[in-house]
Amino acid sequence: MRALPQVRAATAILNRNDLYQVSAYANASGTVCGVEPNFSAVRFVPIAEGRFLNDQDLAERRRVVVLGLKSAQLLFHGHPMLGETITINDVSFTVIGRVQSISRGNNDNDNQRLYVPLTTMQELFAMKGGNVPRDALVSIQYQPAIKGDATAAKVAVHRVIAARHGFDPSLKDAFDEWDTIEEEKMIGAIFDAMDVFLGGVGIVTLGLGAVGIINIMLVSVTERTREIGIRKAMGARSNDILLQFLIESLALALLGGAIGVLFGISFAKVVTLAIGMPSEIKLWAVAAGVLVAASVGIFFGVYPARRAALLDPIAALRFEM
Repeated sequence: MRALPQVRAATAILNRNDLYQVSAYANASGTVCGVEPNFSAVRFVPIAEGRFLNDQDLAERRRVVVLGLKSAQLLFHGHPMLGETITINDVSFTVIGRVQSISRGNNDNDNQRLYVPLTTMQELFAMKGGNVPRDALVSIQYQPAIKGDATAAKVAVHRVIAARHGFDPSLKDAFDEWDTIEEEKMIGAIFDAMDVFLGGVGIVTLGLGAVGIINIMLVSVTERTREIGIRKAMGARSNDILLQFLIESLALALLGGAIGVLFGISFAKVVTLAIGMPSEIKLWAVAAGVLVAASVGIFFGVYPARRAALLDPIAALRFEM
């Protein structure tokens, strides 16, 4: 990348989906990817056991392979695999490593990949086509030097590729690109909009809950006026009455909050199961929900509780529904 300071790292890829793999135990048909050693630095490829490809594998065109998690399970069924041999379209390869799971939910295509040196791939399994050169690639993936901003890197990459292949770098149709940074920003904007919307719904819901708590407690105070009068006549202080109704308001709010949390967790689990994506329930979010519910209960329970505490005991004893 010395000629392109705008690019931090770049790696070439050649993959094919029509190659069949056979081990001593089973066969599979995962995607075989010819990659360079720095592929694991550009893309997320965590090694579970063994190692990834290195410079010697590339330079010597070694017939070695690193298996994705699903490919390893399909080909070896839990048997030891490091140092074992598989064939890819009848060509023998030695297994040197296994990758951890890098897929989400039911989309396990990445877990079914097999990684071989790019030079070996070009030598044995070059791209098909009459006018396709043997050193052709499927894609070049790169990372910009400026994190989160690929603008300068795109311009530089377009300029270099266009110069080497003799076309105008301004031709948009000449490039088939997938910008993960822009995609991440778009998804982030969608989630930000959802956060604002759901936040607004939450505020409205809290407002309705607050109104409900006030109404329920005011009705409770009215229905229990004689009880309050009797308690005061027997020596209960205004603070005792106030505390009693605040506790009831708090309990009511906490019950509603607990039901809401259980409903939210259940709904999240159902949705994630339906779409095949994992979910994670944050304890701080649950605690925050319960705390907000308790705060609403106490804050909006003060008025009914104070009204109950200030009742005149004589008038309360004379009250009839």
